[in-house]
Amino acid sequence: MSKAQQYLSILSVLLFTLLISNTSLAMTNLNTNAPTSIAAYTGKGHWTIMQAWISSCAICNKEMPEFVKNVPRFPNTKVIGISLDGNKQRAQQFVTKHRVNFPTILTNTQEFNNYLLQAADEKLTGTPTYLIFDPRGTLVAVQQGHVPFGSIYNFITSQQ
Repeated sequence: MSKAQQYLSILSVLLFTLLISNTSLAMTNLNTNAPTSIAAYTGKGHWTIMQAWISSCAICNKEMPEFVKNVPRFPNTKVIGISLDGNKQRAQQFVTKHRVNFPTILTNTQEFNNYLLQAADEKLTGTPTYLIFDPRGTLVAVQQGHVPFGSIYNFITSQQ
């Protein structure tokens, strides 16, 4: 094998490694298909609650109706959904089924796990996962698994 072929072989391996380990966040707005990010929704003087879910999650399906119903009760708060389905059709079916009345970001479990590792030094261990950002856009809480609406409400109101 010539030196040029060796370099090309090494370069190919490096490029492949870079592609599969890329930590850039591939997130889109479910309604517009426009690229977005979690940071695009946080800060701006209001609290932000993000609920990450996947349509096959039993707890997510059980909690979403209560969450949707109670969204108006949050003072000075924006609510954003994060679908980890990685599939627009499945995510849209979930949103329609539960009459989700807030914006939804579409991503996948790997990209969301990358985000959690970067932002909170935590791995994704399950859904739903709740992220709470203060009015400055600082991530102040991450909770994975079942979280009663009242606990989220009490946390935010106690911080204001």
